[in-house]
Amino acid sequence: MEKSFTLVELLVVLSMIGILSLMTFSGIKSSQSNLSVLRSAFALSTEIRKAQEWALGQKDEERRYGIYVKTGNPGEIVLFCDENGNGSYQLREKIEDFTEKGLEKGVFIRSISPNSPLNIVFEAPQPIVYFNGNQFPSEAEIVLSNGSFDVKVKVNRAGLILVTTQ
Repeated sequence: MEKSFTLVELLVVLSMIGILSLMTFSGIKSSQSNLSVLRSAFALSTEIRKAQEWALGQKDEERRYGIYVKTGNPGEIVLFCDENGNGSYQLREKIEDFTEKGLEKGVFIRSISPNSPLNIVFEAPQPIVYFNGNQFPSEAEIVLSNGSFDVKVKVNRAGLILVTTQ
């Protein structure tokens, strides 16, 4: 008797390879989408840090820098100089529109706490942080999502920026 594979054995092995390949490649697509949310969250935290550094690194103590965030798909994120000192963004104060270059395709701003739109403004020489013109609440939270995976970007009163997954 010869030792060889039967047609049934060959078909079973090929179908198992096909099923395993399909499961692997479908998982890659979702993990790439989740990584795009994470990259967008870290890019947003870098933009917030940039506003903080501009505020604390300048000599003119009257100027405050901040970031404006609004929910939506994709939402709106703008780096601005608070020239009139009211703690909120006006169109003429825009320095850089981050929305198009910072949020990757399919990523949007799901929610903002305490409310949307949110203005986070940094003031020198003390690292004072204002949320919508007030020092309270003690923390703001921006949730970025792709519909199935959420990432939180938190900024507290001391200016600490924290990126967490849910």
